[in-house]
Amino acid sequence: MRGDQLARQWRLIQRLARSRYGIGLDELADDLECHRRTVYRDLDALMFAGFPVLSERRDGKVFYLRSQKILPDGNRIEIGPVSASAAEQGGAQKGDGRHLFAPMGFLDDSWFHRSYWVYGKNFAGGHSGYYQAGKYTPEGRILVHDKDRDYFRQSREARLGRRLEELIAETPAAAAAVATVLEPIRRTLQDQPFLSGPEPLFADHIVCGALQWMRLVGGADVLRRDDPVLAWQREVLDRYEADLREI
Repeated sequence: MRGDQLARQWRLIQRLARSRYGIGLDELADDLECHRRTVYRDLDALMFAGFPVLSERRDGKVFYLRSQKILPDGNRIEIGPVSASAAEQGGAQKGDGRHLFAPMGFLDDSWFHRSYWVYGKNFAGGHSGYYQAGKYTPEGRILVHDKDRDYFRQSREARLGRRLEELIAETPAAAAAVATVLEPIRRTLQDQPFLSGPEPLFADHIVCGALQWMRLVGGADVLRRDDPVLAWQREVLDRYEADLREI
């Protein structure tokens, strides 16, 4: 009922306001007598309405507010950035202090390519930085806790109308279909080095980015080694400061 939802969210607001040093998700679920997923949805609704709900992690010695490290007395330490280089910033993940955080907040509605979680220490912003952390630490992948595996499978299979194993089995055929769709690009590259002409512009970067995302997320080789589209993609990737071929 809508009234019950509003009453629960009001109780959630009051509980958060009383929690001077924060409160865990399990404790909120117990207090509100609901499931963890319900708390997630209510927090999402509060953030959408403008309430400043933030996620933090603590290891007994310091607090973590996203990538920021804070002592119990409130003083910030190890204030970044680590480097002005996006690649060096994204690569600074090792050592004490690794924790799970989201650069934009756990309940953000930004575009999918910027809404990712990091298990590490740092992240780099901007078009040349947001993907850097994934080269050195788990990032941008679906994370499922053991007790949520059944829910994850049931909810996804209900939406897809098939078992996950069946979907995975279709990957080779889907990859072959994508390779066929790229034929207009191959014809264009017969007459010029890039889709936009002598140098790569927006058309090159947007198509190259889609292929890069497909390779990283899908794990399937869509392009053959002798495919001219693959050679073109590598030339576009080489225009960036990081070695994106190795990602």
